[in-house]
Amino acid sequence: MKPAISICVPTYNGSEFIKECLDSILNQTFSDFEVIIVDDKSSDQTIEIIRVYASKDSRITIIENPQNLGLVGNWNRCIELSKGEWIKFIFQDDTIAPNCLERMLEESTPECDLVFCRRNFIFESNVSDEKRKEYERFVDSDKALPNTTQITAYEYCQTMVSQPWVNIIGEPTSSMVRRRAFDRFGGFNPNLIQICDLELWDRIATNMGITFLRENLAAFRVHNESTTAKNHTSLTYRVSLDFMIMAHDFAFHPAYQNLRKFCVEQTKLDLSELMRREAYYAWIRGQSIAAMKPQESKKIDLAWEVITEKYPRIAEAKNLNLFKQIQYKLLLQVSSLKREVSLRINALVHRINSTINN
Repeated sequence: MKPAISICVPTYNGSEFIKECLDSILNQTFSDFEVIIVDDKSSDQTIEIIRVYASKDSRITIIENPQNLGLVGNWNRCIELSKGEWIKFIFQDDTIAPNCLERMLEESTPECDLVFCRRNFIFESNVSDEKRKEYERFVDSDKALPNTTQITAYEYCQTMVSQPWVNIIGEPTSSMVRRRAFDRFGGFNPNLIQICDLELWDRIATNMGITFLRENLAAFRVHNESTTAKNHTSLTYRVSLDFMIMAHDFAFHPAYQNLRKFCVEQTKLDLSELMRREAYYAWIRGQSIAAMKPQESKKIDLAWEVITEKYPRIAEAKNLNLFKQIQYKLLLQVSSLKREVSLRINALVHRINSTINN
C-alpha cells in the first residue's frame, strides 16, 4: 500500500546535522509516510549515520547514487523514487515541527497541489552578522500575500509580477507538493543551480494557486557549508544567470501561459522584454567581471555558451541596437540606485531599533 506522504531527504556530506533532521521526521504526530534518503556520493559519515536509523525504522529507504548527480539532479531523483501522494522535501540541515505533516494535510484541498508554511531560521555560529541581516530581510509571506489560507493562481500572479525574483514560499523544507503537480508541470529545472525551487513554485502556483499555512512548522539552517553559501561564494556569475533563464521561461515556456495571459490582460509587463533585459544585464555583467578579473574570462564565456546553446533566444541579447543598450543601462543604473537607497534605509532602521531595544 502506498504511503500518504513521501518524505524526501537528499543528502551529500550532511553528517553534522542529519541526526537532528531525521529525529524531527520520526517524531511526527502523523505516521503514514515513507522516508526516501538519496545520497549523492557522500565522503563523510552520512551513510553510516542513516544506516543506523534505517535499521530501526522500516519506513526509511536508503539509495546511494553510483555517481554524483549534483543538487538538482539528486532532488529530481528523490521524486522519481518516491511513492506517496504527497512529496515532502526536508533537507539534511533542516528540521520540521512534530505536527508539520499533520497540519499540512489538514489544510490541503483537492484543488490545490502546493502547500507551504512559515519557517524559522537556525543561524550557526559561523554565520556573519551581514549574512544574518540578509536572511532577516527576506520577504514576509504574510505581508506579500492576501490574508487568506487559499491563494488563487490569479492572486499569486499579482504578487509574483510585483516582485518576480523573490521566493515568497521559501525553501523546499517549508513546502509539500502533490505528486500530480510533478506529473503535470515537471520537476526542478536542471539548468538552474540556485533558484530551482523558486522557479518550480512559480510554475505550479501561477496555474493552481497555493495553500499558505500561517504557522512556523519548519526550520531552515543557515551555515557557511551549505550549497547556497558555497554557490554565492564560488559561482556568483553562474548563479546570476538563473534569473535570465527564469525570465526566458516566463516568456516562452508552455507552463507559464497562464502568467503570460495575466500580464497581457492585467499589467503592462512585457515578459519577452523582461527576458531580453535580464539577458543583456547578464552579458554585460560577465564582460565587466572578465575585464576586472581576466583569469575568470574563460569560465564566464563557457557559462554563457552553455546556457545560450540551450536557450538560443538569450544569445540575441548581445546584438541589441544602440537605443536598447542605452535604455537598459539607464534602467540598470536606476535600479542600482533604488537598491542602494533601500539598503541604507534598512540599515538606518536596524540601528534605530537596536538603539531603542538597548
